[in-house]
Amino acid sequence: MSTAEQMELLTIEEFVRLYEEEGAFEILDGERREIMPPVAIHVWIIRALFRILDAYCHQHSLGEVFQEMPFVLSYDVNWVKGSRVPDIMFFEKSRWDDYVKQVPDWIRKPAILVPDLAVEVISHNDRYADLNRKVQLYRQDGVKLIWVIDPENKSVDVHQGNQIETLEKDAILRGGKLLPELEISLQELFAILDEDSPSPSDKPEV
Repeated sequence: MSTAEQMELLTIEEFVRLYEEEGAFEILDGERREIMPPVAIHVWIIRALFRILDAYCHQHSLGEVFQEMPFVLSYDVNWVKGSRVPDIMFFEKSRWDDYVKQVPDWIRKPAILVPDLAVEVISHNDRYADLNRKVQLYRQDGVKLIWVIDPENKSVDVHQGNQIETLEKDAILRGGKLLPELEISLQELFAILDEDSPSPSDKPEV
C-alpha cells in the first residue's frame, strides 16, 4: 500500500533531493506514491533473486542488474515526468554501455533509462489494482520482460509483450531471449517459506 499526492514536473536535481530527504517514492500517472517499508520475506526473495541474476549476468557479460533503484522518464534532458522503483531491474549490456557514455555523471543520478527486465515482489500490503497499473505502465514504458513474484502463493506471473504466463509450484522460471539459458527453480526460490527453511547462508540453485 502507498500514499499518493499529485506531483508537478521535477528537475532531476529536485527529484534526487526529495528522494534523499523524504525517502523512496514513485511518480505514477502524475501522482507521487510513497514506497512502504517491506517485510523480511519480501527482502529475502529479492536478495535471493538478485544474487542469481547478478552472478549470471556477470558470468555471461549480459548487462547490469540493480536492486531497488529508481529509473525515471524524462521530458527532456532535465525534467522528470515519471519514476518507477522495481524491486530488481536489468539492462542489456549494449544499452547500458551507450547510456553511460551519453550521461557522464550517471553515477550521481537515478537511471534515466527504461530497463529491459523489471521484477516486482508482492508484499502483504500491496493493492492488486496498484500493482496491475504499475505492470501496465512498465509495458507502456517499453520494458521487455516483467516478473511479478507472489511469495504467498509461490507463483510468478511472466509478462512479455501481450502474453501472460503464470508459473507455480515446481515450475522453472526462464529468462527467454533476454537472458538465454537462465533457469530458476521456483521450489528453490520459495524454499524459505517451507517448514524446513534454509539457513541464511543457503541460496536457491539456478
